[in-house]
Amino acid sequence: MNNNRAEEEEEEEKLSLTRREQSVLITAITELERLNGFLLQNELINRRPKKMHREEVVVHGMSRVK
Repeated sequence: MNNNRAEEEEEEEKLSLTRREQSVLITAITELERLNGFLLQNELINRRPKKMHREEVVVHGMSRVK
């Protein structure tokens, strides 16, 4: 009976280690999802067409677009 108890405790220890690993994995996955969302948002922002800024400069009475 003592041997059975020791096996149960060993099994519980293995499971608790697994729970810790699961906790770490959940945290890592959550962080990766957050970063992925940030990167996707950034990519969409960079794909937006940028407004062209025209600046006119007067040189010796003549106007030209810079």
